[in-house]
Amino acid sequence: MLTALPPDSATGAGWRLLLSFVADSFSYPTTSMSKRGLFSSFSTDEGLSWSAPQLLYVSRPEDQTFEDLAFARRGNVTYLAYHELSQNSGNPSARIYCGWFIGTDWAGQREVGSGRSPNIVVLGDSLYLGYLAADTLVGFRKALITSAEPAWYSSVRAFTAPEPVSDPQLLPRVDGSISIFCCGRNSGRIYHCRSTDGGITFTRQDDIVTSGAASLRLYYGGVRHYLFYKDHSNSPLTRLNALVSSDLGTTWQPGNPPVADALTMGSYTVASSANGQEHD
Repeated sequence: MLTALPPDSATGAGWRLLLSFVADSFSYPTTSMSKRGLFSSFSTDEGLSWSAPQLLYVSRPEDQTFEDLAFARRGNVTYLAYHELSQNSGNPSARIYCGWFIGTDWAGQREVGSGRSPNIVVLGDSLYLGYLAADTLVGFRKALITSAEPAWYSSVRAFTAPEPVSDPQLLPRVDGSISIFCCGRNSGRIYHCRSTDGGITFTRQDDIVTSGAASLRLYYGGVRHYLFYKDHSNSPLTRLNALVSSDLGTTWQPGNPPVADALTMGSYTVASSANGQEHD
């Protein structure tokens, strides 16, 4: 996960690149149980050289790893959300954590609660979190970030889907309304639920796509929002589709497919930092 940090007039720092990644920690509690590490590194010369990796957090002494890293930024504070996944077949579980950097310095983290696949967005003085609370349940939390450490409000059961879902994506608006999009793992639907009371309650809206969708990503391009997804509706071919919204996600129009009729397609990346949000 990579993000760009703008110049900081308080410290005189110029543009920097901040990278966070997961790797073997080379720290073993026993010879049979490996431990994963969450690391960060930064560059001050546009990626020509990088600082030595800093170990931020080591997984517990079980068969665990970290997944779904997500960045969001407010000023000189960058938030990092991820989930820690236990792969213990006897007791599988996942927990979401949210940490924060001040500049390029790791300042701390807190466990947010159980869940996985976090997606975070900053708007104003609030940090928004959408996540999978269960296979068919999308959860939502909001935090006040007038100081660097988030002050979390209670969690909300935003959307109970009729099937397992993936890829929760958040779109908060300045009027207090919030949209959450997610993808049906069986049907390929793109579901949309919306809150008009600041995230206290959510109501299901019309589905954006009714079949064939997977690997959903939402990006903000300065004026328009874009929903990218893999389209499997014309099997065995796959295309990368884009939907475009000019009204803050209320309506969506088809755009030109960035990739049309590929036989296979792996993961994809679109980078955008217009709202302080980064994806991979």
